[in-house]
Amino acid sequence: MSRLSSVLACLALLALLLPGCGSDAESPVAAADGPPPPAAQGEPVPGKVFPAEEETPPPAEASGWIGRRAPDFLLPGLDGTLTRLSEVEESLVVLEWTSHICSFAKRHYARSNVQSLVKTYGPRGVAWFAIDSSMYPISHPIKVQRWIDQRSIRHPILLDKTGVVGEAYGVKTTPTVVILQKGVIVYYGPLDDDVWGRKSAPRHHVAEALQALLAGEPVPEATPKTYGSPIRYLADELERRAAREAALPPGGPPGGARANEGSPPTPPTDGEPSDQSGGAPTPPKPIGSDPPSDRAEAPRQSA
Repeated sequence: MSRLSSVLACLALLALLLPGCGSDAESPVAAADGPPPPAAQGEPVPGKVFPAEEETPPPAEASGWIGRRAPDFLLPGLDGTLTRLSEVEESLVVLEWTSHICSFAKRHYARSNVQSLVKTYGPRGVAWFAIDSSMYPISHPIKVQRWIDQRSIRHPILLDKTGVVGEAYGVKTTPTVVILQKGVIVYYGPLDDDVWGRKSAPRHHVAEALQALLAGEPVPEATPKTYGSPIRYLADELERRAAREAALPPGGPPGGARANEGSPPTPPTDGEPSDQSGGAPTPPKPIGSDPPSDRAEAPRQSA
C-alpha cells in the first residue's frame, strides 16, 4: 500500500506541474482548434453578449422582438476574426442562424436561396452574417468550412459555441433570420413560408422585408412563425447530462464504470443532400410550425 501511495503522490505532483492539466483542457468549449481568447487583461472575449442599458427579459414570441434594440455581441469567424455587432457600419444587418446539420438550412443552401439573397442585397448596403450557435463539436470549424466550400458560401459564418448569443436573441430553431435597422430589430422569423420546400410560389418574407426597408417603407405586416430544427445549445446539453447523472444508481450503471464520462457529446449524424443539383432529403417535422394546410404539398408519411 505504501508503494501505491507513493505512485499516486507522484502523479498528483506531475498534474500540478504540467501545463494544461486543469479542468479547462477537458471542456468541449475550450477547443484547441478554436481562436484563443485574448490574453491581455481588459480586452474583449469572443462569444460575449453585452447587456443593454435597460435590460429586460427576452420575449417568448417572435413578434415581441420587433422594435427592440438588438443585443450587442462579439463573435469569432472561422479564421478567428472578431465581429462586434455595434461596430458594423451598414444600417441594415441580417443575422441568420444556421447549421450545417440542419435539413431545412441545407435545403435552402442547396437551392442557393440564401446565397442569392446575399448576392442581391449585399451590394445594396446590407451586411449579412450567419451564426452557428450549435455546441461544440457540432460547430467544429473543419466541418463548417467543408460546408462553406461545398455550397460556395461567401458571407461570414460566426461561431457561437457557448450559445450565449443565440439564447440572448431567443432563437430556438435553424434557420431563423433577424433583420436590424440601425441596431433595432425590424424582422424576426423564417426565410419564407415554405416549410417543406414544396410550394410552387412561396412567400419570401426576408426578401420582402429587405426590399421594403431599402425603399424607405415599413416591413410588410406578417406574423410568420419560425420553423426548422432545434438548436443543440451547450447549456441544454449540460442540463441533460446532469439529469442523466443524477438518475444513475449509486456506483454508476450496472456492468462497470461510466465509459464516456468527460467526453464531449457526439453530434447527430445528418448527411448532406444526395441530390447535389438542389434536392433535399425529407426533413423531420420542424419545431414551432404546424403541418402544411395544403395536402398536395405535404410529404407522404412512411408506413
